[in-house]
Amino acid sequence: MAKCAGCLGSQGSFNAKLGTCGRCMRIAAAGSLGCWGLVLVARIYGASRGVVGLLLLVAAQFSLVLALHLIAKLVRIVFEPTRHGRDGLAEGQHPRS
Repeated sequence: MAKCAGCLGSQGSFNAKLGTCGRCMRIAAAGSLGCWGLVLVARIYGASRGVVGLLLLVAAQFSLVLALHLIAKLVRIVFEPTRHGRDGLAEGQHPRS
């Protein structure tokens, strides 16, 4: 799999990867929507249970990756201090409100 410019690829920790790369999050969202659409089409046209089960498995995996990305992004937004706050804390000053 090709490394995208916005993330560390297969190197680095999960903390550094999840919720930071917009391209990877878009791929997870597109895969999730596409696979759930395929599940719906397979159910409508009466595909075998094995095919529907396999499509459900792939759709659930894409959905899990997307959910993990969104949760990590939310946690980063809520709990990470702002750039100004980090600079002030690094200098030993308290951020002013």
